[in-house]
Amino acid sequence: SNVFNHDIQANNILNSSNRHSVFLQNESLAMRAAAHLGVTPKAMEQGRTHARLPGRFETVGEKPHIVLDNAHNLEKIRALTTRLDALPGKLNLVFACVGSKDGTAMLRMLADHADHIVITRYTDPFRKCFDPAALYRSLPPRLRRRAMVDLAPQSAFEKMQQQTSPRDSILVTGSTMLVGEIR
Repeated sequence: SNVFNHDIQANNILNSSNRHSVFLQNESLAMRAAAHLGVTPKAMEQGRTHARLPGRFETVGEKPHIVLDNAHNLEKIRALTTRLDALPGKLNLVFACVGSKDGTAMLRMLADHADHIVITRYTDPFRKCFDPAALYRSLPPRLRRRAMVDLAPQSAFEKMQQQTSPRDSILVTGSTMLVGEIR
């Protein structure tokens, strides 16, 4: 029946060569749940086609192209890096992360793709932010030359906007708190 067919589709998604994609795994689980609840295949396809998740590779501006992404751990940063080639022009990064995450590895994973980097923090007093200066010092000298620290997230974003050409891109990522403040 429909549940069986959607299980096959879901398993194909989970076992595909894109298995690393958190998005595909989430889509697979949603398909299974919807089929179990009796949602028709047509309704599932409409939902899948029109579904949007704010803060997940979300374009919020053009000229320059501005993307907000809530990637907040190594797995999500790794998945994000597979999409960076889709961004136009040079990549300019605004980054902050929670203090309990492997911020050094997350930043390094992104830094190799970025032409300019502003490391900042978010202002939520209840979640300890990774020290921006420590993140900056963790970068190898070749990457440090294209990075700077700005402790005010809005200022960091505005500086990046000022130095970014209309044909290039800005990516804000590393923390849902940072993305929320920039939004």
